[in-house]
Amino acid sequence: MSQLKMIAYLLLVGAIAYLVITATLFFIQRQLIFFPSSRITDTPDDYGMNYESVVIPLKNTDETIHGWWIPAQNAQAPVFLYLHGNGGNISYFLPWIKRFHSVGFSTFLFDYRGYGLSEGGFPSEQQVYEDAEIALNYLVNQRAIPLEQIYLFGHSLGSAVAIELATRKPKIAGLAVEGAFTSILDVAQYSGAYNWIPVNLLLTQRFNSLEKISQLDQPIFFVHGCEDRLIPAEMSQQLYDAARGRKELWLVEGANHENVPNIAGSEYEKRIWEFLVAD
Repeated sequence: MSQLKMIAYLLLVGAIAYLVITATLFFIQRQLIFFPSSRITDTPDDYGMNYESVVIPLKNTDETIHGWWIPAQNAQAPVFLYLHGNGGNISYFLPWIKRFHSVGFSTFLFDYRGYGLSEGGFPSEQQVYEDAEIALNYLVNQRAIPLEQIYLFGHSLGSAVAIELATRKPKIAGLAVEGAFTSILDVAQYSGAYNWIPVNLLLTQRFNSLEKISQLDQPIFFVHGCEDRLIPAEMSQQLYDAARGRKELWLVEGANHENVPNIAGSEYEKRIWEFLVAD
């Protein structure tokens, strides 16, 4: 084989390999975003909180989603609908819930389909949006809690779910988002891991919060760790700048993506309460 033919052959093999890898990433992109776990490690009992286990049927299926209702002592207390991130399940986030409970919030936290005890196949962007709306409708219809008494809390990917849900339900009282990102595309480009493929053309799971946030009129509290290496604090700054209603941005020095409450201490839950409720 001549040198020219060898070069052409190697280029062809390289092009085919590139297309195969790119196509594979297209089809497995949800597996690169969502990391569900079915293992329940703790319950609210382990944190000294009374709770009710809730199962919500999904329309037109035999499937259900599962959550925990954790009431405050005051029956008229504001309610947090907790929207967790892309990993684990609701049992992983009870330390956050304990803090909110301590300042007076009732909380409903639930698992998206495929997480924890919730049934259904592997999650997708549209499904987690639907599940969040189902959970909110449960609070309104089954527990008779008015939207004006309900606040959203979203952590990481849950922040994008909270922002989407707030666009669908403009009467909710407000929202707090922690470790929020502008879009999945921006996160992928920030990581640098996929800069060798046309991510913008391949991406179907967009979670574009920056595109949506200017639609919201509700009060929004942003909190982000300054040492977050997964999602840079600059993304919360961009969202804050684009938000048009009453807003606050708190950048926590020394905190990363997962330990903001631990670094912030009791000021964490107090500042969220004071911004959303006390004002």
